[in-house]
Amino acid sequence: MAKRIFREWDEERTALLGQDKLFVQNGKGGANYYYAWLKEPEVERCPICGGEVIRIQDLFSKTYQELICEGERKRVIQLQYNFYKWRCLNSECRHIFAKEIDFASRLDNVTYRLEDEIARRVMENNSYSKIHMQFQESVSRQAIGQIFNRWVNQKEELRKTQTPPSKIAILSGKTDKDYYTIFISLDDGIKIYDVLFGVNTLEIAATIKNIGIDNITTVLSDCNPTIISAIKDNLPDALHIIPVEYWFDLVTDDFAYFSHEKLKWNPTPNKDILVLTPQSELGYRVSALKRLLNERPAVKKPYDDYNRLRDIISRRDELWVYDELIEWTESVDGEFKEQLITTIIQLKEYRNEIEAHVLNHNDVPEQLHYFTSRLEELIKVPRTFSTEVLRARVLYSADAKLDDWRGVPIDAAIKAIENMKQQTEEYEDDYE
Repeated sequence: MAKRIFREWDEERTALLGQDKLFVQNGKGGANYYYAWLKEPEVERCPICGGEVIRIQDLFSKTYQELICEGERKRVIQLQYNFYKWRCLNSECRHIFAKEIDFASRLDNVTYRLEDEIARRVMENNSYSKIHMQFQESVSRQAIGQIFNRWVNQKEELRKTQTPPSKIAILSGKTDKDYYTIFISLDDGIKIYDVLFGVNTLEIAATIKNIGIDNITTVLSDCNPTIISAIKDNLPDALHIIPVEYWFDLVTDDFAYFSHEKLKWNPTPNKDILVLTPQSELGYRVSALKRLLNERPAVKKPYDDYNRLRDIISRRDELWVYDELIEWTESVDGEFKEQLITTIIQLKEYRNEIEAHVLNHNDVPEQLHYFTSRLEELIKVPRTFSTEVLRARVLYSADAKLDDWRGVPIDAAIKAIENMKQQTEEYEDDYE
């Protein structure tokens, strides 16, 4: 073992760097250029053959972009990492190697900490240009995009399924301007298993096959025809359930459009939200609702019909039955019924799958619709401009075991997305 060379630490910059295994050399570099070494540079044996007879081959260095924190302020610096390469003297090995590091990849030019920060910024709805300016143009827009995409792809490569789910849900949702398909594992709670940008038959089929057609015994879906077609084609033997709440979403969309057309010239504030909110949640706004309905009597009967259906499917003391839904469609206001034509057709076409909700209600998690609706509300807010952005927000914003992937708990994903700041102006003062 070679004699260790003494190098004086720069205590202040070492503390700012905050990498446990590194120290910054005093008298080298500057405020934006750190000259760093391993605190424990020696190695004991060859990682290939285990031989203990080794010697220094040569001194090398690699420069990374790194993120440091000064109080609440963060900035990018250049980190020159200096290290030795060693040679194994075993005649049958002769392997040349360097000591492993955990703060960066030897193949990249940014540290893991800066990668994570860039990924977080993108997920928080910052554009590449915005992040470029936040870092005082020290990282190019192109590099930011490449770093973020690499971060996502590395997560994808690490994600390994050991035990595929047997009970899943395949549902559609909407981003700010496009659609997505979400796969949820229901074997152990409600966990997001995968997400696809768009609603595409071939991609849905490929994901089903990756899970394993023979593994899936039960599948839940909404009323999206593309998803239903993919399920029928690829999972013909699985129990297929359409929870009634997802059909009720179609009724809600129809009533929202119908009421908007009738109320659009009425001056009542937030009228579109008012008529869709259950009266039990309105509080003092009930009087505004009553006044609105009195001023627009054409909406009164459809409003009552809509809420009567809501009461039927949310009944706690007695489960609804399919015939009640049909009876509701036959008694609904005539003008509103014209708006409901397609939704009524779907109710009849998907009778077996919707009725399966009642027959197999224990297979439908009570909070599934609530969580997936809340997730969609959050996904709609920021701009989603690529598959990588969608997958990062939904799959990787919360912690989950990647090497034994069973999905990320949907409530944890929701909390993580809620915590992401949608407005980033405050970063202007936090970054040099």
